[in-house]
Amino acid sequence: MLSPESYQSAWLAYAGATLAALLILYLWVGPRLSRGARLALALILGALALTPAHPATDMTTWAPAIFVTFFELLTSGTEAAARPLRSLMIALGMVLALCLLGWVAARLLGRGSSAASGATAGD
Repeated sequence: MLSPESYQSAWLAYAGATLAALLILYLWVGPRLSRGARLALALILGALALTPAHPATDMTTWAPAIFVTFFELLTSGTEAAARPLRSLMIALGMVLALCLLGWVAARLLGRGSSAASGATAGD
């Protein structure tokens, strides 16, 4: 069984490897996508990889929800996979709402700055 220190070390190593992979992916797709699309892709993949879930209802430890979902789906069926899938869908919904909010804010700020620059150019 894992000690609390090794459990924390395992989560830190997993989170660090995930963030490093997301950074590499962000830089790799750089010329192909806009900055907002790259950021949205990185946030969605980060939510998929880093959302935690309890492996079983009687356990107090956490595991990545995507792995728990697939394991429960393969071993216990769809009813057991619904619990970790719910936390995964909530995290994805929050990330998508954040991306949508950022897109709307960028559109509003872009429209405001273009209107201000047009007003000063006409003077």
